[in-house]
Amino acid sequence: MAPREISRLRLAAQGLGRPRFDSPAAVVDWMTCMQSQEPRDALLAIALRSGAERLEPVRDAFARGEIVRSWPMRGTLHTVPAGDLGWMLALTAARTLQGASRRRKELGIGNRDLDAAVRVAQDTLAPPGLTRSRFVEELAAAGQDATGGRGYHLLFALAQLGVICQGRFEGREQRFVLADAWIASPRALEAEDAVSTWMIRYFRSHGPATVADFRWWTKLLAREVAPVVDEVRRQLEAITVDGEEYLMDPGTPDRARELGADLDRPHLLPGFDEMVLGYGTRSATIADDHMPKVIPGNNGIFRPTLLIDGVAIGTWRRPRTAGAAVAVEPFKGRVAAKTLKRVQTQAALLPT
Repeated sequence: MAPREISRLRLAAQGLGRPRFDSPAAVVDWMTCMQSQEPRDALLAIALRSGAERLEPVRDAFARGEIVRSWPMRGTLHTVPAGDLGWMLALTAARTLQGASRRRKELGIGNRDLDAAVRVAQDTLAPPGLTRSRFVEELAAAGQDATGGRGYHLLFALAQLGVICQGRFEGREQRFVLADAWIASPRALEAEDAVSTWMIRYFRSHGPATVADFRWWTKLLAREVAPVVDEVRRQLEAITVDGEEYLMDPGTPDRARELGADLDRPHLLPGFDEMVLGYGTRSATIADDHMPKVIPGNNGIFRPTLLIDGVAIGTWRRPRTAGAAVAVEPFKGRVAAKTLKRVQTQAALLPT
């Protein structure tokens, strides 16, 4: 199987060929975790998979508490179904907090500071909560220095402890809220059930992918994943590519055949989209030698990517003035005029 075919199957699995979900909440429930450092990119990634013409329905799903933003894995902001956040953190938070302990020590954040921050959160973040800037002011008023990296690491630690998450939008910011008060129906899963549930949902929404991809995605350890692999494999379809096993939802190949040319049309994906960030190895969608143009300077900022015929051919950016064409920067050579016309047609359909 050529890399392009793997990428096309992933497009079908992720709901990007033709919208297959009728709401933002359904998208996030299917995808399970969607990387979300940049709020506008996060809103667009969800809207593209729900067929929404505007970003407002996604904001509304946050406001209703159906989906939340937090740091459930890799120490990175993701959008997740609200009810799933707790069991995800139960698997990952202790190790994530330990990994950040040195930095907290460098910033002078000790257990007393964390306890004080918890109290401030409990006193001030009852729904509808506060924006980051306002919550930082409350921390400062309570005697907690929240300047520089201290503010971020206090927020990060509170999220890992399951005290806070991000709920409704207020302008370009999101309000921090008390997780227990905001999340109406938390789902409880025991350790092995949680791992197997996470794996099955990952492969159904992101497959074909490898167990190594899943471990990279979640940062779960081999000893946590190994006991459930056989059980998970029995519920999925396996294919072998270059001697390596890939797992996916059994319905994905039929879905890809049904979508046909819809998978090959131009796809203008936002930065940090799961089609790129959802895999430890990304060469099926973006050739390795093109990655430096997606992450200039290897600075951790993933630029929006343009896919045609299932693979990335360049990056793109919105115009500065309304009505102007999107700017395309191909990885190499020039983009044919006919192709650019197709790109602009798709760009006009992007949710705003």
